[in-house]
Amino acid sequence: MTSGASLSIVTSAVRSSVPALGYTGAYAFANVLLTVAGSLILLTD
Repeated sequence: MTSGASLSIVTSAVRSSVPALGYTGAYAFANVLLTVAGSLILLTD
C-alpha cells in the first residue's frame, strides 16, 4: 500500500525528491491492480 504521509517523511529525511519517483509508479500500479482485482472478484461470484 502507499501512503502520502510516509512519502513526506522520507522526502524530508533525505532532502530530495527522488523517493517520489518510486512512489508514483507504485501508486499507479496499485490503483490498476485494485481495479482489475475488484472486477475479477465480481466476475467469479
